[in-house]
Amino acid sequence: FSILAHDLRGPFNALIGYSELLIRNFKNYPPEKVETQLNFILDSSKQTFYMLTNLLEWSRSQREVISFHPDPISFKTIVANELRFLKQLADRKEIAVVEKVIGNEQPVKADPNLIGTVVRNLISNAIKYSFKGKTIYITTNYADSEIIFSVRDEGEGIYPAIKENLFK
Repeated sequence: FSILAHDLRGPFNALIGYSELLIRNFKNYPPEKVETQLNFILDSSKQTFYMLTNLLEWSRSQREVISFHPDPISFKTIVANELRFLKQLADRKEIAVVEKVIGNEQPVKADPNLIGTVVRNLISNAIKYSFKGKTIYITTNYADSEIIFSVRDEGEGIYPAIKENLFK
């Protein structure tokens, strides 16, 4: 919770700071400056919403009350939606995101919310633990009857003790 609270401070500070600037200077700002600051407010709002969504998903998983509703989905669309929100985080750290698709997309039957959560967590962790100016590589491989999705970053790596317990 302390890590989450620390991570939430950034977007909240941006929301407060840009809102205060707009209130103080609204009458003196040209329309393009108002639009720029409103875009910063929107980006910070989305980032905060995204973090809170992750917190709710984590909370549900800890209480073992996750519902599972598989439907035919486009994995490509799930990845694109998650990248759209996470791109802002990567841009702030000057991290390049390289996406590679191997094979032809096939529909998959899965829960879009759960798959989205997995994709979001993998990519956001890669961003979080990558060094400024590095690259994250996202690969989707449509192989026969499965999809192999991987995220590779140029960060510090996972400590062995954490790696052992990662999927427990």
